[in-house]
Amino acid sequence: MRLLWASLALLAVVLCGCRATRPSDDGLESTGGVAVTVDVIPMILRADTSASATVWVTVTDSGEPVADSTLVSLVASRGTIPSEVLTSGGGGLAVASYEPVTETGVVSIIAQALGVRDTMNITLY
Repeated sequence: MRLLWASLALLAVVLCGCRATRPSDDGLESTGGVAVTVDVIPMILRADTSASATVWVTVTDSGEPVADSTLVSLVASRGTIPSEVLTSGGGGLAVASYEPVTETGVVSIIAQALGVRDTMNITLY
């Protein structure tokens, strides 16, 4: 029963993340501005050196993808991830690979571009 509650608690933490935007010059956040979104697949990952996850960072400005070669800075609370990647492919998308540590627990992956950041939590089991 304890394992079930612990698993549910970890799942709740994993589902928490924060999305961030910077308002446009006119101060109307809903009509424009820079937005950064981080997605990690898979969000639940085995804590060993043979596993990895793909980190997808989408950057938009006023709802449109940013130009290719926009710098995205990355950091993970534990594990290994490139410190910088660039958007490419015309869709405002930057892709990186995350490699976990061998310790179980929750890891935060933070991406920042153009002064805006987003965080995604993943679980290592």
